[in-house]
Amino acid sequence: MEMIREQPRLLRRLAALALAVSALSALACENEPSGSQAPPAVPAARVTRAAAAPLPTMSPTPRAGEQARAEDFTPTPVPAPTPTATPDSPAKGRLSPAPLPLMPQPPDRDLVDLAVRLRGAELDDRATEPAEPMSVGERRDFWLTALDDGATSTISATLRVVSYNAYWFADDALDVDQTGLEKAARIYERQVRPAVVETFGDIRSPGIDGDPRLVILHSALDGAAGYYSSKDSFPVEVHPSSNEREMIYIDVEYLEPGSDLYMSVIAHELQHAVQFNHDEGEESWVNEGLAQVAPRVAGVGEDDYRPYIHPPYAAFLRRPDTQLNYWPEQPESTIPHYDAATLFFVYMAQR
Repeated sequence: MEMIREQPRLLRRLAALALAVSALSALACENEPSGSQAPPAVPAARVTRAAAAPLPTMSPTPRAGEQARAEDFTPTPVPAPTPTATPDSPAKGRLSPAPLPLMPQPPDRDLVDLAVRLRGAELDDRATEPAEPMSVGERRDFWLTALDDGATSTISATLRVVSYNAYWFADDALDVDQTGLEKAARIYERQVRPAVVETFGDIRSPGIDGDPRLVILHSALDGAAGYYSSKDSFPVEVHPSSNEREMIYIDVEYLEPGSDLYMSVIAHELQHAVQFNHDEGEESWVNEGLAQVAPRVAGVGEDDYRPYIHPPYAAFLRRPDTQLNYWPEQPESTIPHYDAATLFFVYMAQR
């Protein structure tokens, strides 16, 4: 009886256990994907989500002008290519830029053309006719230019000496020694002019006035011991204050006619007249340097012809960094530049 009583109890337990296993199996089947083979069952309390597969590494190429950002991608190192040198391509790092085109040399300033185009000057094509030689005692009016401010004025002068290649005029307002003028004319014709012409060339002859002689005017000058003005070689339609003659100017109040210092200035200014005939557009430092050499060539100026400077070339020695190929516009600033140009051409003449 005891056995009979225990069987229903055991059956009930087995049935409950079977129902529990069946419920767990059904639950597990609902959570698994469909397929030919189910993975092993995992207890519900220990189910975890699988980790996502990593994305592939990207190495994008930025657009031209853009800078790639590190946070956008992780770059993959790429080995740098090894350049292969070819005969037609220069080595890396030694590229030479294409040469710049050379600027054409600008033409010299054409004052006649400028006067015609900008001022409406009327110039005919008249040929220069030979002029009648002037005689001692003739009087002429001349323009003078003050070099310190450019102001112009007129004077009257009388022809005092006529030599083979020059007219020697003296300001009527000044007392100019006649003997000194005659001595100067002899030295000029025998010594100064032959040496300068042989070395540098001749003046424009016949010039704008049709006369082969050079005019040498003695007066009181402002700002220089002497000067040559190229504007005198142009007609008055181009330069209203032109004397229309090849001429040089001497400060007779400062220089004694016929003295060595006087003849040095004559040689200097004569070279300027020669230079203008051969090269109107020459740079000032070359023009002045060659003019400074002229007295040495003529044998009338072994040293600087400015006796108020001691020793010679003292201005340059005080400023040895003076730029050679520059010429200041202010006359009072030119002294060291005169010295530099003179020393350069004296050196070249001795080579």
